Amino acid sequence: MAERPLPNRRGVLVGTLAAGALGAGALGAGRAFADPAADPVLRLAYFHDFPPFTWEDEQGRMRGMFIDLIDEALQRRVGLRLEHIGRPWARAQAMVRGGEADAFCTVPTPERLAYTIPSAEPVMRAPIRIFTALRGARLADLQAVSGIEGLKGFRIATYAGSGWVRENLVNRDLALVEAPDVASALKLVARGRADAVVETAPVLRHRMRQLGLEGEITELKPVLDTIPFHLCIAKNSPHLGKLSAFDAAMKTMVKDGTYARFIGTSG
Repeated sequence: MAERPLPNRRGVLVGTLAAGALGAGALGAGRAFADPAADPVLRLAYFHDFPPFTWEDEQGRMRGMFIDLIDEALQRRVGLRLEHIGRPWARAQAMVRGGEADAFCTVPTPERLAYTIPSAEPVMRAPIRIFTALRGARLADLQAVSGIEGLKGFRIATYAGSGWVRENLVNRDLALVEAPDVASALKLVARGRADAVVETAPVLRHRMRQLGLEGEITELKPVLDTIPFHLCIAKNSPHLGKLSAFDAAMKTMVKDGTYARFIGTSG
């Protein structure tokens, strides 16, 4: 894939948070948002098929751990009216970038930081692990991998819109095999068309169970990265000033035990 390397995520995130007051005044791409007094609803766009974090149920409602945590923090504790919108992930990001939605909950990569400001407090942290075919030809080779550099030469299945893959695996000496969604990426591995999926472990575990692939795909032990998911609000959203209230609510939720209860029971 002919894409230029992206800057280090952690360094860019720290710099952006430090310059938050300055960045908040800048306008992102896309149309300007309505006056919050006339349009007080904060619209959040999500990946519609990313369980257990976010998914759309049979009634068209968004559900999942991110939804429950953000509802508790922003709706119940801050008093905001929220609208949760589910779309394919690339489309959901385009909605925030283009001014159709106010925010998303994701990893604040350099590309996303160009048009959003992230919360200081993460909504959640999740490990990145390798998932490979239990009887695959490269199983033994992958079991020896302990870090991202060890993925050299492998065929890695990914899905459209994966920010972690774009930041960490593009322009490395490996092959990226893109699928339309998480389920399709796992199926590529099960069918031997890719050597592994390297992604957020809770999401892949959940989808493996749904697809009945536990006997075909295995999760390897090494944690290649731990990624923080943050609430990211568009720079041109009238709700940008609510980030500090969100951070305060999240801190209180951790202290009073609400966060632990949601993590243990949500989804």
